[in-house]
Amino acid sequence: MTGLLLFAAGTVGLLGALYLAFPPVALLLIGLVTATAGGSILRDEPATPRSRAAGHVTLTLGLTLTTVGAYWITPWAVLFGSLLAVAMWLSGGEE
Repeated sequence: MTGLLLFAAGTVGLLGALYLAFPPVALLLIGLVTATAGGSILRDEPATPRSRAAGHVTLTLGLTLTTVGAYWITPWAVLFGSLLAVAMWLSGGEE
């Protein structure tokens, strides 16, 4: 438990320091972590309506933060990030 608490404090502190140094990169990282957490919530089985709603909200928040962070860095990052996401979706189909 102590290790988990230290890990959480270190992560929040590191993201806070990164935000003070360069806010767009910190926002992009926070969005990526949040989107990953939302995706992992949605993959858990059995999915209850409450966990499904929490997963969708977390995933949407993470993708929004990622888009804002990428747009803050450069608007072209949103375009090429979207192209990459569509390419991954198209190439990751069931066989």
